[in-house]
Amino acid sequence: MNYKLSVLIPSWNGEKYIRNCIYSILQNDYENYQIISIAGGTDRAYEISLEIQAKNPNKLTALTRKEGKKNEGLNIGLELVEGDIIIITDVDCIYPKHWLRNINEIFQDKRINIITGLNLPYQHITNSLVEFNRIRVGHNLINFKDGQVIIGNKLWGGNSAFRSEIFFNKIGKFETVSITGDDKILGIEFNKKGEDLYFFRNIYVHTEHYSDNLKKYIDHRVRWARDLFIELKFKDIPKLLFLLGIGFFKLFYPIIAFIFWFLFLNSSLIILFILFSPWMGFFIFYIIGFYFELKKKAKNVNAELGTNFSYWKAFKIVPLMFFVFGIINIRSYIRPRFRKWYH
Repeated sequence: MNYKLSVLIPSWNGEKYIRNCIYSILQNDYENYQIISIAGGTDRAYEISLEIQAKNPNKLTALTRKEGKKNEGLNIGLELVEGDIIIITDVDCIYPKHWLRNINEIFQDKRINIITGLNLPYQHITNSLVEFNRIRVGHNLINFKDGQVIIGNKLWGGNSAFRSEIFFNKIGKFETVSITGDDKILGIEFNKKGEDLYFFRNIYVHTEHYSDNLKKYIDHRVRWARDLFIELKFKDIPKLLFLLGIGFFKLFYPIIAFIFWFLFLNSSLIILFILFSPWMGFFIFYIIGFYFELKKKAKNVNAELGTNFSYWKAFKIVPLMFFVFGIINIRSYIRPRFRKWYH
């Protein structure tokens, strides 16, 4: 059965991405689908959508929105959904040729109502940060098995699909209260309504993953880390406090040790070396550990996915990532976003 698939693409200032995003869907080898682009912001994303719609009136509907929240846009798009299956995605995604066909194939199993997949960084970016992310995300990808049931907070809003009937009967519309983690909240709500979520490897997509901009990468990871607090359990608190402590140690121990030495012990460089030795030992241990971790993961990912990711290229950015992950820990845990924003 060839289900009709309704692909919802909400965007905010997505001019940089929207053309490639839409055309990669139009180039899929599956015919029974509609694309609903809901563009907002101050750039030309909506106008670009209109231009593509003029050339593909039977496939694309271009809408605009005034609100910045992703779910506000998704709710606007829901009003025009015609498909048996609703797909939600992000504007920075690019889709493999068989993406839609694979989704349709999965839903031939009547027991499956909600599915999700992962993403890999864009193929055309070649720096060390993107290679680092390719290996780590690829490792997450191969750790899941096709058809594996997962918990709701692992639903990824950039690459998920569900039967329209199930969504409208059990969820109705996307909630617009939460500040972040709206996709994970959707997955949790599906679970509460008695629906299982299934993971599939072969529907992965490519995204920017902010692998060409370290500041955006940090901001993105901070937002993801804050999502951990949506369903915070008491048993998770010691781990989060430990990670917060590690972040402070990475970034501030050398500064505090130097200030202490300068004010009270500045007569001896040996003492300064001793004060710095715990931090230096941790740094060296971290670098060596990451080297072997990346090497092992790259080997497994390349074997499973047929890729050729370079652990050595990825390793070049590891010393910098020592500090980056410290920044992410501190920023995300000092200002978490709890579930109180959602009701």
